[in-house]
Amino acid sequence: MNVPPSSLLDKVALCGSISGRDLDKFRFLGLTPIKAKVVGVPLVEECIAHLECKVVKEVEAGDHVLFVGEVLVAHVDGDLLMTDEDGVIMWDLDKADVLLHVGGNIYTTAAKPLKSSVKYSFFKK
Repeated sequence: MNVPPSSLLDKVALCGSISGRDLDKFRFLGLTPIKAKVVGVPLVEECIAHLECKVVKEVEAGDHVLFVGEVLVAHVDGDLLMTDEDGVIMWDLDKADVLLHVGGNIYTTAAKPLKSSVKYSFFKK
């Protein structure tokens, strides 16, 4: 999985609307394929992070299939990360311009993060 910045908005939308069976998306969109360390599919160099995953389950979801994956390797520029007061590593949203798909042709970024007053962590120290 590739994590794109907002600067790739139109290329991301096009990637989701055309089949790779019919077209070389890398060449058509001017993206750079790079070799993954573990999986056999290329990563997109212009993305800000990459998750190399293996599929562990497929779930029928109406007219789509949801693929559940196990992350084998993660790649990200450490300058785009921060650690919160609980020691949880996360995106530094002042630096990482993560593109998020809302639905249809609507996308957003996490430009205005909201912090809950509820303290919890999925990670044990």
